Amino acid sequence: MRQHRPKRPDSSSSGKKQTTEKGATKPPLQNPTETSTQSSSTMEVHHHAHHGHGRKTWKSYFWEFFMLFLAVFCGFLAEVQVEHYIENQREKKYMQMCIEDLRADSMRFGRIIRGNQQRMESLDQLVTLLNSAEKTDSTIQKMYDLNSSRIGFANFLFNKRTMSQLKTAGGFKLIRVKAVADSLVERDIDIDWNDGMRQRLHESFVRVREAGVGIFDEYQLYAYRKSLATNQNSALDSALSSVAPITGKAIQRFSLLNQDKKAISQYSSSLIYFQKLINRYNQDLISYQILKDKLQNMHPKMSKPILKIRFIEGW
Repeated sequence: MRQHRPKRPDSSSSGKKQTTEKGATKPPLQNPTETSTQSSSTMEVHHHAHHGHGRKTWKSYFWEFFMLFLAVFCGFLAEVQVEHYIENQREKKYMQMCIEDLRADSMRFGRIIRGNQQRMESLDQLVTLLNSAEKTDSTIQKMYDLNSSRIGFANFLFNKRTMSQLKTAGGFKLIRVKAVADSLVERDIDIDWNDGMRQRLHESFVRVREAGVGIFDEYQLYAYRKSLATNQNSALDSALSSVAPITGKAIQRFSLLNQDKKAISQYSSSLIYFQKLINRYNQDLISYQILKDKLQNMHPKMSKPILKIRFIEGW
């Protein structure tokens, strides 16, 4: 019998489906060029599809704007908070300085007022003796004593440290409590008024001294002061700077240069005017003291008796 040989598979049929021993179907072999072309086409199609899918909407733009606005707004709030903290610290510093100034002033108010009151009493006594009908040696000696050592006034100088800094650095706008700011402005006005009153008192004092030159002999007082010195070296200093009162044991006899009624009347008038100015000055000092107490008692939460205005904490 004639045997048939199996036919070789044709190369042209390589692209067709082939059956394995188990009956599975193998995929047809593809040309590498075709595979590359198909992959590129597939990637290109996928790329275009993704680009169309990622397009931004109005919601995306809104959220980007909102986040940017929120960042800027939070930065602004932080800057305002820091500035607010710095201003609070400056306000606290100014108020602490004001407390120290008030405390320093309060220690001198009473002493200055009492000193001026004593000088007004001495001036009143001098005017009475000048216009007395009979002038004895003891009377004239007392007038010399009053004229040499009791004419003048106790000068009060406000502590201007805080007020000067508040005005030059614009610190008044830092004070948040209106009542405190108004009281400080009033204090500044009082300081200026006090300076003006001191100037008027000084001018009146000069006029009193000029009027008294024609009545009292300064050489008699000069010689008396020198006689009180313990040694020759200190005699001049004693004559020029001593304010010791003329006692009843003085061996020197004093006399007035001029007992003319008109001259004595003019001198008395200048003394009375000077006395009025001192009295007005004392009244002003009392009002300043009232304002000082008002400032010190401004804050209700004060615990210490001296520092009665901790203006910042809790306000």
